[in-house]
Amino acid sequence: MINRNELINFIINQLNEICIENELSIEGLDENATLFGVDSILDSLALVGLIVKLEEYIFEKTGIEIQIIEDNDIISDSESPFQNAKSLSDLVLTKLNAV
Repeated sequence: MINRNELINFIINQLNEICIENELSIEGLDENATLFGVDSILDSLALVGLIVKLEEYIFEKTGIEIQIIEDNDIISDSESPFQNAKSLSDLVLTKLNAV
């Protein structure tokens, strides 16, 4: 099974690639970097791309297909599971444990 640190590292690596592709600074890019909201390093399209890559990674590693964003997931600036790499990895683990 996949663990939290592995997920966080994958997310940070993907963020790093997105920043390099878009010529954005990677300074301070860590597990607390904002993924969604006012201070986000990503636009909405890049966030969706990150989610798709994460879903593919989960499937490759576990053979389990999950949908990270569902209709009942509310995306807001506060208390969002898409706030940073830690909260996103916690959401993924919750969904994997529910399967």
